[in-house]
Amino acid sequence: MHFKSDYDYFKYRGKTRVNWNSFEKFSGKRILHNILKEHEKDFKEFIATGFAYNYDISWVGDFSNQSIDECWLKHQKNMQSITRTFTNEVSELFEDNTLKDIFIGGSDLPLIEKKRIDGSVSLETCVILDNIFDYINTNKCIHPLWDRVYVVKKYSPFLDINLSKFKSLLKNMI
Repeated sequence: MHFKSDYDYFKYRGKTRVNWNSFEKFSGKRILHNILKEHEKDFKEFIATGFAYNYDISWVGDFSNQSIDECWLKHQKNMQSITRTFTNEVSELFEDNTLKDIFIGGSDLPLIEKKRIDGSVSLETCVILDNIFDYINTNKCIHPLWDRVYVVKKYSPFLDINLSKFKSLLKNMI
């Protein structure tokens, strides 16, 4: 619900109107139990990563073990070397482009969103840059794929990122 509607997992502290009887009838409960057993410590982040990396997934039953595991491994790799990942991706973004080119779109997608879609900029880097520049809320892009950018906003609170560190890195790079 967090990734596909106005529901905010953090605002409502994960509470929903689902009762035990409806959960028992839920066809994806076995999948959730298996994921919980395997990822008890990082269950919320694991599920959020799966939904964030797979835009077209609408419920947990759509995850294949392979696709969600691949997303999780990619996320872990990005987070373990987040400073290096961020530095490399941002230096490439800012190499021959202005802030306007990177963050502002009109009828075309901004460069950062094109790079996120093609995989050359990680979702985690986009989260950091949006937290610094707030490019999603300030953009007036009318491209049909622009609504997919909101996954960055929805994913942001699940990540534990020291923003001041990345602001300082960005200042030194620019």
